[in-house]
Amino acid sequence: MYAVLGATGLNGGQAAAALRRRRLAVRAVVRDESRGGALREMGCELAVADIADLDSLAAACTGVNGVFVMLPTHYDATDVLATYDRQIEKITAALEIAKPPHVVALSAEGSEIPQGTGLILTTRALEAALRDTGLPTTVLRCPQFMENWRYAIEPARRDGVFPSFLTPLERKIRMVSAIDVGEAIADALEDPAESTRIRFITGPHDYSPADTAHVLSDLLARDVHAVEVARSEWMGLFTGISGCSPDAAHLLTDMYDAFNAGKLGVEPGAGKELTGSTTLEHALAECLATTTG
Repeated sequence: MYAVLGATGLNGGQAAAALRRRRLAVRAVVRDESRGGALREMGCELAVADIADLDSLAAACTGVNGVFVMLPTHYDATDVLATYDRQIEKITAALEIAKPPHVVALSAEGSEIPQGTGLILTTRALEAALRDTGLPTTVLRCPQFMENWRYAIEPARRDGVFPSFLTPLERKIRMVSAIDVGEAIADALEDPAESTRIRFITGPHDYSPADTAHVLSDLLARDVHAVEVARSEWMGLFTGISGCSPDAAHLLTDMYDAFNAGKLGVEPGAGKELTGSTTLEHALAECLATTTG
């Protein structure tokens, strides 16, 4: 039995699905049981727990062969980093009570950098807190998610435009699909670490915003062009369209600045590098299918 936090979300859901495809028992940890119908149909056991409730979270992580943990999003928080620190404290406290034999944690490339990476500072804090527990832990550091570009589907469909915060538009970057991340999580849970280890995962190809526009052109059967979003517009877009707090918008700005400056990537010699098989075409086709029903 493996416990999966965030099982109703993208990466947790893919991890649960990957484990069930292998006919492994899954305890899907959900905050709201009414949202767990698809997980139950998949054959998962549901455990209702909230990160704010230490007892329920510890119980959900007890008596299993391994636990997958990740941070929920709190982009509406007034003080984002402080909010995440409290969440990390709860997660690690629950793990110290439950004492699972192995933990797998979702992290991000650039988590070794102590400042200037915006929201990636939250995964840096998670990694440090997990190390302090002394529990055997596999950290899975990811680059940009292909599925993050699902926001571009509607403007591409409507206006033939893919607005990009990543520049230059022709520069290819490491990207991975949540599908491959789910498989890598399942692999790590089945092959537990003895102490702390780091793994990096990327997709079969690097992609640029211009490449993404070409993929969307094919999927939508219309011309789509990548367009750089002026940095002066980022704060307004983050806080207006995305509903982020001003603090979260500043952290997103710092993160994209770090991406655009080429600061983020595989930490040399830090761990094993994995390559998934899911292409951007497949990942965005899956996104398109869910947005069109």
